[in-house]
Amino acid sequence: MLNRVITWFDGRYSPVALAKNPEPPTGVGRFHFFFLRQFSAAFALRIGLVAIGAVADAMMPLFVGLIVGMLATTPPGQIFAVHGTTLIWMIVTIAVIRPLTFFFDTLVRNHSIVPSLVNRVRWQSHWHVIRQSWTFFQNDFAGRIGNKIIQAGEAIETVANLTIDAVWYAAVFVVVAVVVMAPEQHLLEHEEGEDAPEDEGGDARMVLRLLEEVRQQVEEHHPQQRPHRIAHQRRHPTGARVQGDERGDRERERRAREAHEEDVGEDHRAIIPISR
Repeated sequence: MLNRVITWFDGRYSPVALAKNPEPPTGVGRFHFFFLRQFSAAFALRIGLVAIGAVADAMMPLFVGLIVGMLATTPPGQIFAVHGTTLIWMIVTIAVIRPLTFFFDTLVRNHSIVPSLVNRVRWQSHWHVIRQSWTFFQNDFAGRIGNKIIQAGEAIETVANLTIDAVWYAAVFVVVAVVVMAPEQHLLEHEEGEDAPEDEGGDARMVLRLLEEVRQQVEEHHPQQRPHRIAHQRRHPTGARVQGDERGDRERERRAREAHEEDVGEDHRAIIPISR
């Protein structure tokens, strides 16, 4: 069956057909459209198939977001009962529509357009050139004329198909993505606008409370040296941390010496005899 489908697409256009007016027009644009118009149905079908594929590809991120939302809001074990229809449409889009679109687009391009368009451009160009006078061939190199006839078909086919595959696909993808995501972006901005004042106020109050607690602790321990020390720490933050570590080490050493002296004093008192 697949061979019959491929054969049907192969036989849609004849590579040796002649146009009603066998003389191509002058100008790059008109020269291209002179040949592309002869395959207007195939190119129209390709434009539709590529657009469907672009829409399906643009819906992939939306499907991921919908599934995440379903998992977050649906009770465990009920996602298929609640969102079964939506999931089925997602599966149909990903597993049926997109592969079929790619399959038929490949058939139209590789079996209806590429071989017939390239060879028809060569054939019609050759038919036009051989009707020229003997002087025409004497005024130019035969190899140059032959290269133009051979390369014209591939050039026209490449320009047309790459324009559809790249430019048209990207345009449809961007438009669909913007149209689909624009309402979601509006909702996100609205929610952020409502939550932002509360969050900013809470953060500001927390920072002010922490700063006030630090200020009170500093004033309780060193009320006289506070202005000078804070200014010095602002100018030399690394030095301030080093000085703090040194003060901590000296304080620990002082406490160790005091504890040692107390232990020694108790030992001496224990060995001194009590005089009667």
